[in-house]
Amino acid sequence: KHEAGHFLCAYVLGCPVEGVVLSTWAALNDGRFGGRSGSAVSAGTSYYDLDLSEQIAGTKPLTRESIDRYSIIVMGGIAAEAVEYGRADG
Repeated sequence: KHEAGHFLCAYVLGCPVEGVVLSTWAALNDGRFGGRSGSAVSAGTSYYDLDLSEQIAGTKPLTRESIDRYSIIVMGGIAAEAVEYGRADG
């Protein structure tokens, strides 16, 4: 449910979803989620927002709209957990 929350928020906000992994094994074998770089990713939703990428790189000024969209996507997973289980671990 957690990853579905991220996916749904990204989709509704128009951020193209590149991939979703629901297991540690899949995350270890997918470069978008750290691959075998030693990261501790156990699941994840990868999306691509060109504007946000350019803003983080410093080629465009960071906007409030991008911060808001990113924050909504991040919080979507936590909200999905809270709705489904009555609490969220983050």
